[in-house]
Amino acid sequence: ATDASEQQFRADTLVFDSLYLSRQPPERRSFDTRLCLLCHFLPSRQPHLDAGQRQALVDTELAWLRRMDRVLVPSYRFENKIRRMMPRSTEIHVVTPGLGRAFSRDPAPPRRLLVDREIRIVTVDALTQAKSVLAILESLESIEPSSVWWDIAGDLDREPRYRERFLHELAGSRFASRVTVHGALPQSSVASLLDRADLYVTASREESYGMATAEAVARGLPVIGFDVGCASKWVISGVNGWLLGQHHAAELGAVLARVLRDRELLGTLFEGAEDARERIRFPSWADTYREFTRALTTDLSGRNQAAPSSGRRPASSTFTTREPSEPNLPETTGARRRS
Repeated sequence: ATDASEQQFRADTLVFDSLYLSRQPPERRSFDTRLCLLCHFLPSRQPHLDAGQRQALVDTELAWLRRMDRVLVPSYRFENKIRRMMPRSTEIHVVTPGLGRAFSRDPAPPRRLLVDREIRIVTVDALTQAKSVLAILESLESIEPSSVWWDIAGDLDREPRYRERFLHELAGSRFASRVTVHGALPQSSVASLLDRADLYVTASREESYGMATAEAVARGLPVIGFDVGCASKWVISGVNGWLLGQHHAAELGAVLARVLRDRELLGTLFEGAEDARERIRFPSWADTYREFTRALTTDLSGRNQAAPSSGRRPASSTFTTREPSEPNLPETTGARRRS
């Protein structure tokens, strides 16, 4: 900001996005305002890093977290992950992301599964190593291509080398004519893809929340993926999808093959997915905005809190919020759980 704009406006709180976490943090003494980090991912968790790169990013993330007055995260599970990295005086507030209007509109017609109809699967993920879309292609190898159609929507430009590798593998596979790579799409188009699909599949094994999975559940789709982010709050294995343990990547192919070949099982998942759509209420972005504002202006005990002066930290809260206990979901493909 220029000197002129600084004279006209002084913020009570300065919010940094976690996209800055790979850079060196600002000096705490440079600011009279409360410093807040909107932490929705940790760069050190990217799978392609070597040990030295990962440790350097961890050190930088620790420096950021220790200089913040409070941190906003998208889920309690992610809060638990970063809590041990931070000083006890730093407050953590959970602010759940909102669901776009395209995904909360009137529901699509109930899905009808015909015995001889191809199954349409959809993935909404960027073509990056972290999202592991190539693992889904490899998991389809035992499936008859004519029985499946696969739509992929997501950013194609984030990791050009991984994109080219995926497209090369796809061109040489039996599914080359059965896959449509759409690239990044507006929310309305993504919602339409979900409504046309029979099954949502993701191979991502590192999520702080799982926005695309939430959108799929909101549109009544069964989900196959990993127990990361908030997936276990929305998906019960054998009821409205299947979740694998984070370290059970080798089982993805077996689960996908079983669901795609067993029409009776898929029909059961349809019913469970429709029930989940009706039962689960996702917040709107208006809800999220209110929670975001509350997290910036109150401490964990609900007291209004003025901005600290002279760079001093606000008093820490007397307690930390905790998520209600949840059922442990099976980490292997053999177990089933019904609500």
